[in-house]
Amino acid sequence: MLGDIIFPGWAPFKDLAAAESVDGFLGAHDEVLEYDSDHLVGGHLARV
Repeated sequence: MLGDIIFPGWAPFKDLAAAESVDGFLGAHDEVLEYDSDHLVGGHLARV
């Protein structure tokens, strides 16, 4: 499970530059592509 990394249809959050590890945030996208799964259940705030 990976949470608060994938934002379908959205740009990354506005304070990304203040993240503790921008490289880590971006690397998490590569990591999730390696998951052995067929589905993404996305949703954030009021957007499903």
